[in-house]
Amino acid sequence: MKVGDLITYKPNFQPDMYTRWSRPCLVITGYPPPDEGLWIVLIDGTERGVIDEKNYDIEVISAGR
Repeated sequence: MKVGDLITYKPNFQPDMYTRWSRPCLVITGYPPPDEGLWIVLIDGTERGVIDEKNYDIEVISAGR
């Protein structure tokens, strides 16, 4: 995963019956060390969220450049 990717994600810390894949989100930036693995995503074009590679299952829908 990298900046510019279009992704979908779901939490992996809850039972499957309570989780759903998110709507497509754009990865807009990543945190620098020591917080690598944390990503800021643009949700629905207006909201920002923070996800991490440890607690979320992430699927790249379309790779950025």
